[in-house]
Amino acid sequence: MATLPYFAQLDNPDKPVDDDTLQSSLLDAMHAALKEIGAGVNKGYGMQGGGIYVGLSGIALVELRIAEVLSRTGIKSRYEDMTPELMETQARKTCDLAVKLCAQGHESQASLQHRAGHASEAQQAAKAVEGYLSDVRRMHSSECEVLYGRAGYLYALLYLRHHLGTSAVNATSVRDVVEQIIEEGKRVANSQPELQKFGLMYEWHGKCYLGAAHGLVGILHTLLLCYEDVVAVCGGEAQASALLMQAVNALLEERFPSGNLKSSLGSDKDRLVQWCHGAPGLLLLLAKVQEVLLKGQPDPAITQAAKKAGEEVWKRGLLKKGVGLCHGISGNGYSLLALYRMTHDPLHLRQAQHFGQVAALRYIELLEVPDRGLSLYEGLAGAAGYWTDLLDPLAARFPGFDL
Repeated sequence: MATLPYFAQLDNPDKPVDDDTLQSSLLDAMHAALKEIGAGVNKGYGMQGGGIYVGLSGIALVELRIAEVLSRTGIKSRYEDMTPELMETQARKTCDLAVKLCAQGHESQASLQHRAGHASEAQQAAKAVEGYLSDVRRMHSSECEVLYGRAGYLYALLYLRHHLGTSAVNATSVRDVVEQIIEEGKRVANSQPELQKFGLMYEWHGKCYLGAAHGLVGILHTLLLCYEDVVAVCGGEAQASALLMQAVNALLEERFPSGNLKSSLGSDKDRLVQWCHGAPGLLLLLAKVQEVLLKGQPDPAITQAAKKAGEEVWKRGLLKKGVGLCHGISGNGYSLLALYRMTHDPLHLRQAQHFGQVAALRYIELLEVPDRGLSLYEGLAGAAGYWTDLLDPLAARFPGFDL
């Protein structure tokens, strides 16, 4: 019998959680993780480059997130080196290192400079990000996905606009990228009869991927983060809403009977339950659909699909691949937090808390499984961000994917 790629789910989700015990264990795990990550930053292991996903600026993003949550909630850590002020200082050092060594991390640097009241430095960093627009325009038309394509660049612009204000990024830059993404989606959808039902479809390396990292889920989610710009590009809200909902409804037809999403069109293997491919990414998209397109009002079909996806995350989401965000326990936990915010059902909060507890118990044994085991998307920094967000679950957002 083949070994399962996930830990068997033994916990009873109805079991009550003691808030004080949970908070203490999460803070302990965060502190231990930061020590390990700090050693990796100093010695150059466990991450690669300066980017958000597996590099230094992803570490800075988590350090900044810890500072924000501790400051906003007033939660006191018993660790003297884990205060909001010291965490923000550490985030700035990490980010400066990313920019110095790799010329990356400008969006994180802009946010940190803005928080410190350094307006001109923040604007300079924002302009550095916007300066890549000409390169994005020249990318092959098919390069629209989140991890390496236009949607990822669009997220960087939206991150700046969210943290620095609307004037930080030229509106025409955002809409230029949105227009490119929508035009390519329409072109691919109209290229084959079987794709027309989607309205928007994308190819990456010869496949129509559906998940969050390389496919339709991730691209739609990013477009929903700038819905007003999509409305402007589409010529009105009715057109924009219809186009995006058409794609969402077509996606729901590409699920396995379990409720898990196919990794790509034509796939017959119901095995991947992780943010990059499968139900967790779909769940995050459906939560965003309710928030943006449905104006916060539940829709029975959307809610049912989200709950079905959540069941699969609960059953098969304690992955043995690591504790990071892309294909790890913490990324799957974020989808359960999204389901909690979507439904207000405390069951899903308890499920998400359990994922955090398992990650805290198992991160040492899983540290060497991914290639970049300390990074945000593959490793321990992703878990540290998740433990932080469990302290303030209604404000939790998937790092590098949501705002």
